[in-house]
Amino acid sequence: PWLGWVVEVWMIFAVLAGRCLANAAQDVERPLRAGNLAASREKLSWIVGRDTSQLQPQQINRGVVETVAENTVDGIIAPLFFLLLGGAPLAMAYKAVNTLAAAFLCRQDGARALQIGWRDRYNHSSPNCAWSEASVAGALGIRLGGPNDYFGERVEKPWIGDAQRDISVDDISHTIRLMWVASML
Repeated sequence: PWLGWVVEVWMIFAVLAGRCLANAAQDVERPLRAGNLAASREKLSWIVGRDTSQLQPQQINRGVVETVAENTVDGIIAPLFFLLLGGAPLAMAYKAVNTLAAAFLCRQDGARALQIGWRDRYNHSSPNCAWSEASVAGALGIRLGGPNDYFGERVEKPWIGDAQRDISVDDISHTIRLMWVASML
């Protein structure tokens, strides 16, 4: 009975957390695709801490991709992992491995996800964000992180990943797909 209960809790949590995260990202993506920057900025302000009032499309895309990448681990993967397996050492390894495996399945660059994940794993003040954002940046061939404005103050952050190409609105849906595959794994 306890195993059935654990599986049920896992399924409910995974569906609810993933669905909420995907919906929040798509709420930013839809007006962005339609050219409505004001609505896109407003929706983004609901899910990030940075000042969104003057962001341009590439910065909006970066904000959404970073949020989905970070929250895939914080809101879905890590809780499931601790619930089902437990243990801090394996949790750190899983943060990198789940996105790497998902990248291969989503026809993204899994090897680059591992390489950038390992290289840039310390390029964020939060250890929870670093692995996941770096792995997604590597898988998609984009650059995340960098300077942002928070409450009227410019905060210089290191870049994560390499800009093999410019980030685009399509990277939002690619990141959501990575989130779903990683969650299922």
